[in-house]
Amino acid sequence: MKYMLFFLVSISAYGQRLLKAGVYHDLKPKEALVLDTGTFTFIGLEMKGLGKELWLDGRKATHLTVLNSYFEGKNAGTALATNSNATIVNCYFNNLEYGIYAQGGRRNPTHPYTTIRSNTFVDNQTSIYLAK
Repeated sequence: MKYMLFFLVSISAYGQRLLKAGVYHDLKPKEALVLDTGTFTFIGLEMKGLGKELWLDGRKATHLTVLNSYFEGKNAGTALATNSNATIVNCYFNNLEYGIYAQGGRRNPTHPYTTIRSNTFVDNQTSIYLAK
């Protein structure tokens, strides 16, 4: 237990918050989020102006679903990163370095692809970046 507390404190010290698997509604974090393993669903997530870092790091998540969410930067930052097990629907990405960074690699045979549907991308340097 002491080690877990130390890990959470060290993550928080770098301006990031570690989240456990679950469903989150109308979350408006003021710091970057790092997702633990498991299934995550965000409905109405709103992230604005968090700087040049990665705002929502979902690369360790088994599955990530982001619905009806809003990401607005100041010509910097990456809204979200995924490991190719994600569903991103009806989200707004504005003025970011990267809107979505989809990374290949670990695949889940029950849902092996990232689904990106009905999203709006405005004034981003790169809206969707697909990496191996």
